[in-house]
Amino acid sequence: MADRSIYAVSEFCACPECGGDLSSEAAGLHCRACGATYAVKDGIPVLLPQYKTDVQRRYLENYDSMARDDLAAPLEALRDARHSSFLKFVGSQKGKRLLDIGSSHGVYLDRTEADFKVALDLAMPYLQAISAKPDTFRIQGDAEYLPIRDGFFDTILISDVLEHIMEPANFVTRLRA
Repeated sequence: MADRSIYAVSEFCACPECGGDLSSEAAGLHCRACGATYAVKDGIPVLLPQYKTDVQRRYLENYDSMARDDLAAPLEALRDARHSSFLKFVGSQKGKRLLDIGSSHGVYLDRTEADFKVALDLAMPYLQAISAKPDTFRIQGDAEYLPIRDGFFDTILISDVLEHIMEPANFVTRLRA
């Protein structure tokens, strides 16, 4: 199993604002291109853009609230059945680097054998519910401003995400880059 310490966050993450290179600093992460800074909360890089509208800010707050509610009383009763079918479709990930966009509380990642796993979610409560493991890294990010470097991951999981995105075309365009 790969040790996550062999990868620095700057190897697989990028600035959500401009896509620039990130560097680690005492206070968090810094974009070398645009100068934006990003906090690290409980070991989780917070790679969210500067939201320009109140709608975007409320969207983030609502997702945190929904995540807390879902963790207290799951919103979906048959989640395991859906997960099993999806993972069978995805196939073996042994020896691969895997990104789960919209990871929720990390169930897909727990059930894969990928050597390096990254959970990316908008809701911090979900990410905090994922137990720390040497092969799993947690990132708070917005899929529409995907803070991920092109070409790093072998596999990207996206399940139950598009219908939750305000501008799905932006997300799809970013994935195709």
